[in-house]
Amino acid sequence: MLLSSSQSLSPSLKSILSLVLLLAVSTVHVRAALYTDPADLPTTEYDYIVVGAGTAGNVIANRLSEDSSRRVLVVEAGVDDTGIVTVHAPFLGPNNQQTLTDWNYTTVPQTGLNNRSITVPRGFVLGGSSSISEYSTFFDFFDFMVWTQGSSDLFDSYADASGDPGWGWDAIQPFWKKVSTLVPSPNNPTLPPPPSSDPTLSNGNGPVQIALPNFATELDYRVINASQILQSSNTTSDRFKYTQDMNGGDTIGFGFNQESTGGGERSSSATAYLWPALNERDNVDVVIGTRAMRLVVDECDRYNSQKRFGAVEVAQSVDGPRTILNATREIVLSAGSIGTPQLLLLSGIGPKDEVEAAGVESLVNLKGVGKNLVDHPLLLTYYSVSAPPASSTFDDTIRNPSLINSAISEWSTSRSGLFSTAPTSLLGFMRVPLASDEPDPSTGPKSAHTEILFLDGFAALGAAKQPSEGYFLSVITAVVSPTSRGSLLLDSTSGLNVTQQGTFSQPLIDYGIMSEEWDVNAMLQALEDADTFLGTEPWGAVSGLFNTTDSSSNSEQYIRENTISVYHPIGSAKMGKAGDKLAVVDERLRVRGGVKGVRVVDASVFPTIPECHPQAVIYTIAERAAELIKQDNVL
Repeated sequence: MLLSSSQSLSPSLKSILSLVLLLAVSTVHVRAALYTDPADLPTTEYDYIVVGAGTAGNVIANRLSEDSSRRVLVVEAGVDDTGIVTVHAPFLGPNNQQTLTDWNYTTVPQTGLNNRSITVPRGFVLGGSSSISEYSTFFDFFDFMVWTQGSSDLFDSYADASGDPGWGWDAIQPFWKKVSTLVPSPNNPTLPPPPSSDPTLSNGNGPVQIALPNFATELDYRVINASQILQSSNTTSDRFKYTQDMNGGDTIGFGFNQESTGGGERSSSATAYLWPALNERDNVDVVIGTRAMRLVVDECDRYNSQKRFGAVEVAQSVDGPRTILNATREIVLSAGSIGTPQLLLLSGIGPKDEVEAAGVESLVNLKGVGKNLVDHPLLLTYYSVSAPPASSTFDDTIRNPSLINSAISEWSTSRSGLFSTAPTSLLGFMRVPLASDEPDPSTGPKSAHTEILFLDGFAALGAAKQPSEGYFLSVITAVVSPTSRGSLLLDSTSGLNVTQQGTFSQPLIDYGIMSEEWDVNAMLQALEDADTFLGTEPWGAVSGLFNTTDSSSNSEQYIRENTISVYHPIGSAKMGKAGDKLAVVDERLRVRGGVKGVRVVDASVFPTIPECHPQAVIYTIAERAAELIKQDNVL
């Protein structure tokens, strides 16, 4: 049984899922090249070793193994994704928090949140958080599989930060098109068809399946109609505009969520990239249940200014045997914004004083490792409603064992019903009004400052608990261009041997969330915008609509006492030019500081946080990274 008890599940939902966890998903994978013990690997030497079978890592493994002359190994700490219903049933994605498929990290006390610690859900299974995994990019498993590319401004800013025009919007489009394909939503005929001018809604023809919501809710056209009403008003201009496709370069607006699902089932990097490679090729191996503990420097380079790290030390338990796995060409870290800096620091790559303070030998003094860590702040507000739409909210289903069982049965047999789509079907990206002399924290006018999402029921995220009765509308507000920054350090305060503990210990994670006043003011604006949105005529028919969380009584206090994060950590091994003192990787994602043989491909390389849900951005960057690796390893 792979699902443990979880605070984010109601008791009835826990018990039902425990019964059906391994029964509801009928997908069967050939186990060729999937190992559960590094001692069973056919060799300890590969051309490439990819640390992390997550969003980016699986793209890299698939693309590099296209060359049959290269051998590729993927090292994954988590478990096989096969048969885990909460991984494959889209609606159940958020229920993986604080289970055996989650790393169960927490932050240090956050001063901007009245010294509260918040959870840091990180996946622990093949596919990362596009499916959920340890050393992965971890994105959009816990936040509803939203598929947003980001704006043209975002990618152009990455080109500027790195000095490489290849990261710009126009140059990156061929890689974006390689990632996903828009597929029909077979069980939601009320959705408008894509425009004839662009029937793909800007998607391409890649292996990840993307769909519009597969299950109609009471909220759908209330949101769309409210957006169009506000767009036509003289007072709000286009701040609330309706947008059919947020992936065309301009992200601003409200509309239906594109989600990484197909045919009512999650489409992850495991299902789209890793399993096809495993089942069709004999030059890629994966070992699961195995943690990368450190990178090993070539002994002949230990005292040289240029140091090649040509091996990975792995283990399956903190006191168990260590195995050295060699990479003749490159080690690719796809460990995410928590795992990548932790692994670099454990390898002696990072700020010299911090590395030595943790009892690790400093090999490369690279000041930016673990710095620039940032996440999107998220705040939930709950509204009590009565019929309509009480009869159509998901509240009764998720607290009734019989209805849960029925919903899982429907999903299992036909991939339809409530569990066949992500919990949120609609979202909106907005900009806050800026003074003429006020700096813009976003990457440009086509990028958002805040986001609003709508859920047709009580979304029990963070510390919130599902009420035993009543019907609810959940409104999520988020700041997507935050100015607060944090850091990640090795924990040298626990009294344990950091080198011995390796990645079996938790690093000190500090998002610095809500430490800057601009972020608090942006969240206040988002709450005001949500009130404006819900004050329009389409919501007047929702009898009994009122705020149950009383967010207006002391708004700043409410924000600091209730904000969590959207689980989008980025930036802790950022990409930048040679003159950038905090740049960890160069424009080709190679680790700086004289390090040879190591590249980082995950969300930690982002110079700034994407003003969107980063899953699709990660896939796109990974596709280009695979091409760069091939170019640099022609011989």
